[in-house]
Amino acid sequence: MEGNITMRKIYKVCPCIVRRLPGGYQILCFWHPLGGKQIPKGTVEEGEEIDVAALRELKEESGIKGVKIKSKVGIINRYIGARPRENGPLEHHEWHVFLIDATEDLSETWQHEAVGSEDEQGLIFSYFWQNMPDDYNGFHPKFVEVFKRVEEHLGLRQIS
Repeated sequence: MEGNITMRKIYKVCPCIVRRLPGGYQILCFWHPLGGKQIPKGTVEEGEEIDVAALRELKEESGIKGVKIKSKVGIINRYIGARPRENGPLEHHEWHVFLIDATEDLSETWQHEAVGSEDEQGLIFSYFWQNMPDDYNGFHPKFVEVFKRVEEHLGLRQIS
C-alpha cells in the first residue's frame, strides 16, 4: 500500500437472527429504503463492547430487544474507500457476525422506524425472513458473504 494513503479501522456488528422451520432455515432481513435488501448491521461506538453493540444495533434497526447472543460466527473484513492510486482515506471495516437467540415469537413481516444513526434516523425498515441457503439475489456481496458464513456455522454449507 502506498505511503500517502491512510487506513482507518472501523468495527461493525452484524447480529443475525436465524430460525429453523420444518423445511429449513430462515434469516431475518429487511428492505432499507435507500440501500436495498440487508441484514441488521451497524457501527460499534467508541468505548462500547462489541457484543453490547450487536444487541444495541439490533434494537435500533428492528425494535427487537430482550434477546441474547447465542454464538459468534466470526469476523469478515471489508476494505472500502480510496483506490490504490487515489489520495484519500481507506477504511478497514471489521464485521463481527453473531447468531442471536430470539426469545420472542417474531412476525412474518413488520416495519420499524430506525433510531440511533443520523443517516438512518426516521427511515422505515420493512422486515422479512430470507430462506437459507439461497442464491440471495438483490443483496450486496458482503451480505452474501455473511449468509455463507452463517450457513457454514450452522453446518448447512461446507467451509470453502
